[in-house]
Amino acid sequence: MLNGFSPPKTNWTIKATVSACDIADTFIAEAGVGKPECLMILCVGAMHVERQWPPTYFARLIEKISIRFPRLNFGLMGTSAELPLIKAMIAWMSDSSLLNIAAACGKLAIDLFAQTLLLIYNLKIKSVAVSSDQVGKQGAIKTIALDLVFDAV
Repeated sequence: MLNGFSPPKTNWTIKATVSACDIADTFIAEAGVGKPECLMILCVGAMHVERQWPPTYFARLIEKISIRFPRLNFGLMGTSAELPLIKAMIAWMSDSSLLNIAAACGKLAIDLFAQTLLLIYNLKIKSVAVSSDQVGKQGAIKTIALDLVFDAV
């Protein structure tokens, strides 16, 4: 219930017409994102802020699904007002999702930590961090020695 309002029926069903499915398939093919059956669309916004799921949650969900289904492509859907949410998701994912996808595919991945203490969240990803006295300091990432990263390989 939101603002004292609750619809009488809360189990809605939306059925797409055949022509709508054909239009969607054409759009997906022209966008070059793979087969429609290998695409998951996430609607990221909500009219009220209190109903919005945090962008980092969506990003982490995409990462987890990508690990289990590495051939799945994702589309993010929202109104122009929700573009900041989509940009926030993409920015967050740019930091870590490629590492998780590489690890899921059995490829070597190395994660460098400077803003937090060393975090081991996937045993297939080698983690290298700054010394504890440098955590969170501006420019600390530059203190990670090349040889330290090379040794992680």
